[in-house]
Amino acid sequence: MSEYWAEKALVKFQSQFDQNTTYNIKNSQRWSGSSKIWKYMDFAKFVGMLYQKSLFFPKPSLFVDNHEGSYSALDVNNILNDPLSYLTVPVDEKLSKAEKRRQLHEYIKQMHDYVGVNCWHLNEEESAGMWNLYLKSDEGIAICSTLDKLFTSINDKRFRTYVGQVQYINFNSEMASLNPYETLFYKRRSFSHENEIRLLAFDDPNHRRFNHKDGAYVDCNLHTLIDEVYVSPTSPEWLKEVVQSVLEKYRLPFKPVIKSSLYESPFY
Repeated sequence: MSEYWAEKALVKFQSQFDQNTTYNIKNSQRWSGSSKIWKYMDFAKFVGMLYQKSLFFPKPSLFVDNHEGSYSALDVNNILNDPLSYLTVPVDEKLSKAEKRRQLHEYIKQMHDYVGVNCWHLNEEESAGMWNLYLKSDEGIAICSTLDKLFTSINDKRFRTYVGQVQYINFNSEMASLNPYETLFYKRRSFSHENEIRLLAFDDPNHRRFNHKDGAYVDCNLHTLIDEVYVSPTSPEWLKEVVQSVLEKYRLPFKPVIKSSLYESPFY
C-alpha cells in the first residue's frame, strides 16, 4: 500500500502489484470491493471499448477541468517557500517566485505525461445526473461493475495501475498533496456530485506509451469487468437489442442488458 496524509486523514491508494484487497480510499471511511461503480458513455465509445478489449486512459491535460492534477494554492505556497523539501528536481534559489512557479508548472506537466486516468462513478444506484452529464444523445450506455472487478480486470502488465477515490477540497485553503501524481485524486468541491473513483495507469519512462496527445489503451478483461449493461432511460426501444447483438459479436452474450427504468411512469 502507498500511504500519504491529507488534512490529518490517512488516505491510501492501492497498486495492482500489491496483494492487499482491502480498500481505504475515502479518508477514514472504508469501502468494500463489492461497492458498485458505473461508467457512463455514448454508444460509439461502448463499441470502441469492446473492439479494443481495453479501457482508454486519457492524459490529465485532456479533461475539461483545468485544475486537474494541479496543486492547491496552499500546496504551491509551501513548495515555493521550501522547494528543496518537496521537489526531486533542483531549483535555483536565485530565481524569482514567478519563475519558480513557471518551473513548477512545467514540472507537473512533464510528470503527467507518464500517466493516464480512467474515471468511474461510485454509487449503489444509477444516477440521473450522470446520465445527463456524460451523454450527448439518447443512445447512452452505463456499465455497472464493482470496485474489485474493475481493479482485477486490468491485465496489461505494461502499466502500473492504482485505484483511489477522488477527494473534493477547497483549492484556495486546503492542501491536496505535494506529490504530482497524488494530486490527480483531488478536485474542487464543485465536482463532488461526480463521486468519482479513478484508475491511474503509470507509464514506463523507457517506453513512454503516453507520449502523445491523447493517452493509451490499457488491456482489460471485459468479461471480468462487466456485471450489467444499462441503456439510457430515454433511449429508443431498438437500442437494447442492438447492444445485446454487439455483446454477442464480441463474445459477451450472457451479460444482462437492462433498459433503465428511471423515467418510467409511477404506479399512481
